[in-house]
Amino acid sequence: MLEEKITLEYKEKGESVVLPVGVYTFELLNITSENKVTWKSRLLPIAEQVYEKTLTFELAVLNPDTEADHWRAYTRYINFIPTYFYQGDKGKNKLWKIIEAFEGNIDVTQQRDTEFLNSLIGKQFDGVVEHTVKGEKTYANVVNYLQTKTKLEPLTDAEKKEIQDKKDEWEKEKASKATVNTPVGTTDIKVEDLSF
Repeated sequence: MLEEKITLEYKEKGESVVLPVGVYTFELLNITSENKVTWKSRLLPIAEQVYEKTLTFELAVLNPDTEADHWRAYTRYINFIPTYFYQGDKGKNKLWKIIEAFEGNIDVTQQRDTEFLNSLIGKQFDGVVEHTVKGEKTYANVVNYLQTKTKLEPLTDAEKKEIQDKKDEWEKEKASKATVNTPVGTTDIKVEDLSF
């Protein structure tokens, strides 16, 4: 039985806002890393899966707002960026293309480290955004990375704080959805009462 008071409401489906197709100037806000299951081993049993470290680049649009468009400080993420340079049949990998957008042509045989990656934070590049439709959802993905021809005004501290506040709010909402509200009993559970 529920003991807390709950009000049931009706909410209509909200219209999702998607960054329009086009070329935008982005500022790199942050880089994070995570161990992820490799694409080739994702279908294997868990004990046989192989993990690799990948990077995520957090970006913010720098284009100034106009009367029609309000995209400045809108964030995008580029996920699953490998931690190595590679050129295959399809050309340079994502990491290579992004670094060249920041730095121009680079010697990929030169070793780079965390200090180098962190030095990219705050830099700008131009990104080509295209839409991908999956089911009823439309995603705006940065699909091409170009050197910036004209540097735009970087984000202000206030804009960065607003972005961080939105991220914190989203994380809090995500965590609350993951929490299951279960009734709490008033009696203690004794180990000897459990059957194994």
